[in-house]
Amino acid sequence: SILMYSGYERLQFTVKKHIDASTTTILFRLSPVFTFILSILFLRESLSLGKVIGVILILSGNLLLVIKGKVLDFNKYFWFGILCALFLGVAWTIDKAVSSRLNADLYTLLLWVGPVIFIFLPWISFKSIENEFILGSYKSVIMAVLNVVGFYFQIVALSKGEASRVMPIISANSVLIVVLAILLLNEREHVGK
Repeated sequence: SILMYSGYERLQFTVKKHIDASTTTILFRLSPVFTFILSILFLRESLSLGKVIGVILILSGNLLLVIKGKVLDFNKYFWFGILCALFLGVAWTIDKAVSSRLNADLYTLLLWVGPVIFIFLPWISFKSIENEFILGSYKSVIMAVLNVVGFYFQIVALSKGEASRVMPIISANSVLIVVLAILLLNEREHVGK
């Protein structure tokens, strides 16, 4: 799981640098689909009509949102976005398998400390980190704390329910992210989506 999260974190910055936030968010919403498929295949979770309909809706909604009103560029950054979604889907599936065996506090700690090693390989200079902190100021700290708290509750939810059911619910924030990208980042080019 640490390797999957590390790969996701390293690659997502490249994707977000080259693809607008609303499209990136939509591509990353494929993660629950990967989690669904992997959970059914490897965790032997139940397959129900409701889950299948949910996956079909996620896939069709993503396709409509990504391709509506523009020519889709299947460049390497688009495929990196798909790979990010796969990394995240695999990590969530592993989280489900492990969360029922390990305490949520310990597992969260391991998953937040472990990837740091891989995120900094190859070496990221302290000057780059300092520049990022200056750009984000106190917001970086707030976002980091909220991220850890959200992840902790995600692990707790996974320990109590099926990944194929929990992850689509958790991932429902994509609509909010797209709206915020339009409002805060002025990504108004695709407002009709």
